[in-house]
Amino acid sequence: MTGFGEVTSGSGALGALVNVARIPTGFTSTPVWVSVAVPGATTQDSNTVYQNNLLGTFSPGPLSLNGYVANGPLSSIK
Repeated sequence: MTGFGEVTSGSGALGALVNVARIPTGFTSTPVWVSVAVPGATTQDSNTVYQNNLLGTFSPGPLSLNGYVANGPLSSIK
């Protein structure tokens, strides 16, 4: 699953990916989180995971929108 964050009181925005493993009796109780922060973003959305890539959009200000691809330690998430 993917998610997003927004600047509040001076903190930065970030996107996130969480994996909750499925086991025969349900789900594990320990989610694994990976966060991605685009420098200068006031809002950031992570909406797609493909192989080792987290894709989304970010805004460095009120009137602009950009896309990003983060390639990172997502392969450690199983």
